[in-house]
Amino acid sequence: GQTVIMNQVEQFGRGVATLADHLGRVLGCVIGINCYVSYGSAEGFGAHWDDHDVLIVQTHGRKYWEVYQPTALSALRPNVSEDTSDQLVWSGVLEPGSAVMIPRGWGHRVESFDELSVHLTIGLNRYHTLALVDHLATEASNYPLFRADTPFHLGQVPVSYGGSVFDSPTAFAEHLAPVLDVALPRGLARW
Repeated sequence: GQTVIMNQVEQFGRGVATLADHLGRVLGCVIGINCYVSYGSAEGFGAHWDDHDVLIVQTHGRKYWEVYQPTALSALRPNVSEDTSDQLVWSGVLEPGSAVMIPRGWGHRVESFDELSVHLTIGLNRYHTLALVDHLATEASNYPLFRADTPFHLGQVPVSYGGSVFDSPTAFAEHLAPVLDVALPRGLARW
């Protein structure tokens, strides 16, 4: 048994590209579509979880799926172990026209039967809070007060030639508000 994986098939066909575009608009996220073609009895990657939600659509033949409860909510690598739980929450056979939605971090395992099988894995890459915080740090670097020194003890006023967001107990929040007003819309628009 062998499996051939074609990544980002939305780049190679108008129909799949249209599907990705429409799903992205409706769900408000970036869509990536991979195609898995299997022949013969084979197990895929073994039990694993993904950093994004996946919608599995069976287009030809059959595949057996198992879905496991997550070990941690909102899992991301490398913060959460690669292991999956052993708590099976669903198993079943997908046939042409059937689908299963697997949220980020939920373990899953797939097996092919002794036949030709094709399925699409539609990755729903949602913008998560850590990416927004990372963007916020980039935006804050445009403001001199955020580039200033941090006090060794937060109760002390830092010595910095240009001032600091820690000049007073409330200064950090006061200086962060205008950055958020700019950074949040830009971060979401960039995504």
